[in-house]
Amino acid sequence: SADEYGAWVAAQSRQRFIITLLGPAITAAQLATTSGILAAAGLNIDRIDRLSSRVPMARSDAQLRFCVELTATSSRPVDEDLVRTDLVRMTDAGDLDVAFQHDSIFRRNRRLVAFDMDSTLIQGEVIDELARCAGVGEQVAAITERAMRGELDFQQSFRQRVALLKGLPESALAQVVERVPLTDGAERLVGTLRRLGYKIGRAHV
Repeated sequence: SADEYGAWVAAQSRQRFIITLLGPAITAAQLATTSGILAAAGLNIDRIDRLSSRVPMARSDAQLRFCVELTATSSRPVDEDLVRTDLVRMTDAGDLDVAFQHDSIFRRNRRLVAFDMDSTLIQGEVIDELARCAGVGEQVAAITERAMRGELDFQQSFRQRVALLKGLPESALAQVVERVPLTDGAERLVGTLRRLGYKIGRAHV
């Protein structure tokens, strides 16, 4: 009808976002918190889809992975930084990952994925592990703490920490590689992306 067509045309000017929740479990409370964050930002949830497959009867809890995708729109400007901050704060309380991105043609055409390494693809910080091998773990931690308080910028703190590792043999890196575990699901994620034709990169400092 003319009214439906008019509503469709008006909707095309809306900002559209995709919010993805991923974790071993996604609770009603987490969905409610997500909905509250979006509502406070003036976003309306238009659609909720479950992306993860059904769980087989014979499975272990370690195999549980759930993924839910929400499509949200707004007819007014959205404070995206605030939304991201609130969503990240929500993940601090539980074993949950969240992504907030524009729903556009550019999202669908991306073919390169770049990952941070420390505390992202691996469960730990390589420089901290190397510092323990060098016997300067507490000193490196103190420099990191100063940087977190804003007393040093990143480049200053990084150079000071690396300087404390001078003389550490290359074999220490191999020890760290053996000791630091991958983040749960990292291998599956990278393997799936490669099968889908994506190029994988790692961010460097």
